[in-house]
Amino acid sequence: MTRGRAFDRLVNFADAVTAVAITLLVLSIVDVTGTSAEDTVWQIISDNASQIITFVFTFLVVALMWSVHNHLFNRMIGFDGVVLRLNILWMLGIVLLPWPSRLYGEGIGSEAGDWSGGEGLGGAGLLYWGTLAAISVIGALIAVHVRRHPELVDPRSTEPPRPRPLTSTPCSISASRATQNCSSVNSANCPCNCSNRD
Repeated sequence: MTRGRAFDRLVNFADAVTAVAITLLVLSIVDVTGTSAEDTVWQIISDNASQIITFVFTFLVVALMWSVHNHLFNRMIGFDGVVLRLNILWMLGIVLLPWPSRLYGEGIGSEAGDWSGGEGLGGAGLLYWGTLAAISVIGALIAVHVRRHPELVDPRSTEPPRPRPLTSTPCSISASRATQNCSSVNSANCPCNCSNRD
């Protein structure tokens, strides 16, 4: 396991790559201009809505992915070869994302493609959504690996690193499943007070 300054440099490198990638996203809309001198700002925004929406959505998704990555790495004290390789793949996906984002935004806004069917994208939609999915999967693999190797986690950390659950309590699944889940634990400690259910 590698610790100390090398770990700090890995975290700083990932942060820098994310900052550069999120900045490069704006290049997809930097050339957005009107077609004539009489165009208003609202006409320009309307004419280029697909590119602008794709930019904003991708910016928010990258910010969220960085936030999850940051949360995980803040609980760690070191890394091993697996974390290093997975983190490099994660950064590759992040730095690649501005390109499919631009293709996707332009493809949706073209005359051949529209929001409803996506015809004319020529695979740009698949590349865009596939890149987002790959980044998410790699991030989850890092979290799973770190969870299985507690020596990578700061013992003072209050919570083990793990992918975020889709639901916060057993009761949010369904009443019947919640009752089953709470019957296996002390019902007094059940976070949703399932003992009051039928």
